[in-house]
Amino acid sequence: MTRFKRGDHVEVKDLGSRFIGSYYDGNIISKFRNEYIVQFRTLLENYHREFVKAEKVRPKPAFVEVSSFRLGETVDVYANDGSRTGRIISKFSESEYVVHFDSTNQDITYPFPNIRVHQEWDAANEVWVYARN
Repeated sequence: MTRFKRGDHVEVKDLGSRFIGSYYDGNIISKFRNEYIVQFRTLLENYHREFVKAEKVRPKPAFVEVSSFRLGETVDVYANDGSRTGRIISKFSESEYVVHFDSTNQDITYPFPNIRVHQEWDAANEVWVYARN
C-alpha cells in the first residue's frame, strides 16, 4: 500500500454523502494507524480536515496533455470540489464537451479545462494506468 507523508497532494474517494465514485483533492496532514488526516479546500470551507481510511487515498494523477477528446472517451471531470468519471457523448462547442455520468444518468456540459484524461490507480504496483479509449 502506498505510504504518504505530510504535504503529499492526494485524491480521496467518496467523502461522506457526496457523489459516490467521486475523488476529492487534499493534502496529507499526518498518519494515524490505518488512517490519514487529510486537509481539503471546499466551496464551503477553506480548510476542512477529516480522518480518511488509507484504502480511500491515492496519489494525484500526473497531468496528461491532450488537445481534444473523442466521442465515447472515458474522462474525469472536475466540478463541485471533486472529480468523477464520465464519458464524452458530444462536443458542444470548440471548448466544451457534453459528459454522461452512468452513476446519475446525467448529461452535463463542461469546459475543456475541467476535463482530464481518465487514469486508473493500480495500487498493487503503485502506478497510474493510462489507457485512452
